[in-house]
Amino acid sequence: MDAVASGEPLRFDDYEVRADEGGPIRHYDIRGMPLDDRMCFTWRDVSGRIHDRHALAESRNRYRLLAEHSSDVVLLLTPEGAVEWSSPSARSMLGWDPEDLVGREFADLVQPEDRE
Repeated sequence: MDAVASGEPLRFDDYEVRADEGGPIRHYDIRGMPLDDRMCFTWRDVSGRIHDRHALAESRNRYRLLAEHSSDVVLLLTPEGAVEWSSPSARSMLGWDPEDLVGREFADLVQPEDRE
């Protein structure tokens, strides 16, 4: 596609560049804008954003592994107090399938005299 002829801007997100063989990969967001009969390009190094995204995903995976293999019951609640996720140990500790807890209000799982 000829961006100059069409007048349409170009957009490339998370474009990977390796400067040297074996060197680190850098990530760029690149924008191209037609300008008369030429193209004007800008780029921004977003390697930090990509690194942070991968680090967060790795952290979530580690937490999930920890929670799934814990002998304690682990629940993830929404801000409103509904169960969003339950560890598999709920089956052996409480007799509930973890999937059956999802969507239930946490307060409904606690005896009334123990709620305070």
